[in-house]
Amino acid sequence: MRRPVFDPDELSSNPVAFVAMLGLIFWSGLVVLICASRIATVFFSAEDFVVSSSHQVCEQPLNNRCETHYSIVRAGGKVVDFVPFGYQFNHGLLVEGTHIAKSAESFAYVIDGRTEQWPYLGSHFLALFGGITGVLAWLFFIRMGILPLWFRTKSE
Repeated sequence: MRRPVFDPDELSSNPVAFVAMLGLIFWSGLVVLICASRIATVFFSAEDFVVSSSHQVCEQPLNNRCETHYSIVRAGGKVVDFVPFGYQFNHGLLVEGTHIAKSAESFAYVIDGRTEQWPYLGSHFLALFGGITGVLAWLFFIRMGILPLWFRTKSE
């Protein structure tokens, strides 16, 4: 095993560094999974519908968690209930009569004849990059021999 750059006795007894490294891999991995799944969901989804109406659905008994449900008419004429995930469309975009079309394998929506990019693409790619950087940093620290020091026994 390579000799670590850091003092093994000081590092292996530092609980703050240990917890920080566990937090780094946990949160970085979580960010990678969430952002990659959202990016893939938008990229591979195909939509073609017209918004016909909307209504609020609130959680009882306090009505403190509300979401908007939309009745949409798909291209085939079928009316379905649609709830976009939190940031799929800009706020106020889904009003009655709005036609939205999106082809699969694209981040662009055609909204009433105007082509618009998915508004949260940049922030998702930035978060994905940060998550991947965190995972790579964690792997780099393993390579330097830092993490195995925390798992050794006192007798070693």
